[in-house]
Amino acid sequence: MIIRRPQLSVAAFAGALIASLGAFVFVGVGPASAAPVNCTPGPSLNLAGCDYTGQNLTSADFAASDLTGAIFTGSNLTSANLRGTTLTSANLAFATLTHATLAYVRSGAIVGTPAALPPHWRLLDGYLIGQSARLARAKLAGATLKDANLSHADLISANLSGANLTDANLTGTNLTSANLFQATLSGAVLTTATLPLANLLLANLSGATLTLADLQGADLTEATTQPLGANFSGADLRGTNLDATDLSNSNLTNADLTGAALVTTFLVGDDLSSSNLTDVSSAGIIGPLLALPPNW
Repeated sequence: MIIRRPQLSVAAFAGALIASLGAFVFVGVGPASAAPVNCTPGPSLNLAGCDYTGQNLTSADFAASDLTGAIFTGSNLTSANLRGTTLTSANLAFATLTHATLAYVRSGAIVGTPAALPPHWRLLDGYLIGQSARLARAKLAGATLKDANLSHADLISANLSGANLTDANLTGTNLTSANLFQATLSGAVLTTATLPLANLLLANLSGATLTLADLQGADLTEATTQPLGANFSGADLRGTNLDATDLSNSNLTNADLTGAALVTTFLVGDDLSSSNLTDVSSAGIIGPLLALPPNW
């Protein structure tokens, strides 16, 4: 017996095919990292990849928005609010950012050079450098940051080895675990800065102010404060490695040196009478010192 299958019309066959395909989900057929459909400026939005080329964005509010890869070529961002935005890989070529708010901005791999930036801000190695900038893990080895205002910035685990931070403002800056190997910090202000576990091996701290700075566990081996000395008054130097460090003529008033390593450390002319020297390990200290704590 011969069984004949029913014949489908072209229209019926097409309908069946479409229905069967409906069960499948297609992934990756569109462009990668496509820009949001709505690129209207606003706070706390996902605006990654948006193209604002040549637009007048004066006083626009982008606060806390994700602007990763956004294009601002030739845009006018005068007085725009970019507080807390992410501008990683953004294109700022010829953009005007006069009086724009950049506090807490995250950046890196920025493309192009802006026509103007707010006072005390600069673009360096693809990073926006300024007060309260978020620069954790930034790669700024060998960077010239003389006179930079990085107060209250986040530089956790940043690589600043060999960087020139002469006269930089680092007040309240978070430099936890930062790499400052052979960095120049002459005249820099690090009042209340946090530098636990920072690498300051061979760093130059001549004339630096580290009043009330947190240097717990930092490595200052062979660092120098010469020729001007440094101000460590009230600094937390617990567990700090100060082996072969030259602290001569420095201010160590009320400094906490509990558990610090002081092997062949230069302390010429230093007054340690109010310093906490509990559990310090020392040998071969080079003096003479002006004074030691009572009963020492």
